[in-house]
Amino acid sequence: MRRLVAEVGEFRLRDRTLTAAQKAIESILAEREPTEAEIAAYKRAVGRYFRGFAREARQRLDELDRRIAHVNQVQFNLQAERGVALRRVEKTQGVLSEVEEIA
Repeated sequence: MRRLVAEVGEFRLRDRTLTAAQKAIESILAEREPTEAEIAAYKRAVGRYFRGFAREARQRLDELDRRIAHVNQVQFNLQAERGVALRRVEKTQGVLSEVEEIA
């Protein structure tokens, strides 16, 4: 329990309910062992906050993965187009070299 409280305490909490629960459990732990009811109330507050936090983090990660996939596809397409352009340059240079040889 103390490890959980310490880990949660490392976060910059912006939720009033969790901030109050964190302060309360820290205070309790400084004085005594918490009761089962106090532990349950703290766990509910932590669970509620971090489920939402995890959902937001997962959505952000999914969005970044989509953007990375798009960038990778664009890069692949550009590399393919570059290959085509390079072959055109080589072929046109070949034709121009032949023209020069004939002249």
